Amino acid sequence: MEKDILYVKFLEYALVHENLYGTSIEVVEVVSDDWKRCILDIDVQGATFVRSSALEAVFIFICPPSNEELEKRLRAHGIESEDQVQKRLRNAKIELERGKSPSLFDHILVNDDLEACYQNLKIFFYVIQSQITELTLHHTVMENFKIPISHSLSKVDDRISITFPSSIIEFLNFTSIRFMLDVSSLKGGAPGGTRGLTIDSQVMAAA
Repeated sequence: MEKDILYVKFLEYALVHENLYGTSIEVVEVVSDDWKRCILDIDVQGATFVRSSALEAVFIFICPPSNEELEKRLRAHGIESEDQVQKRLRNAKIELERGKSPSLFDHILVNDDLEACYQNLKIFFYVIQSQITELTLHHTVMENFKIPISHSLSKVDDRISITFPSSIIEFLNFTSIRFMLDVSSLKGGAPGGTRGLTIDSQVMAAA
């Protein structure tokens, strides 16, 4: 695994409780290529790695209602030594503080009641999937979009400007109509994939 880390084969990896864990880029690509949503069960260290990567993801932090309840649950397992329990509690305290950072996680779920937490998690997935479906439909429409030869094009760095001809602008009683395509937004997304194309419209009405 250490060799694969050197060859950048992991999306994220972390040393947790003296054990090395990681998420294979290849595995994520296989799930993504099959048009499925890949759910990563990772800690705060892993989430930090993924957030800094090109993967387009939604980050949900699931936390216990309190440190006392967390300790109670750990001890209820009855499979770890006292030293292991204390180590987990120390690490959990650090993670709970970092998990509150709005720059890292998009949503926070408190696992007070397991069934209620699970239902709320499903609601998040439903909302996320609805947004993805809407975006996919938008991209399908844009695939059939053709630029008439009468429109003028210009390019500056990663931005392409499409300006409507004066005859159409005057007919619609506008002073200018222009679309700006930011192709730099195509970079990123799932490993080996892309994000969507960013399109800005600039329309100015005549006085």
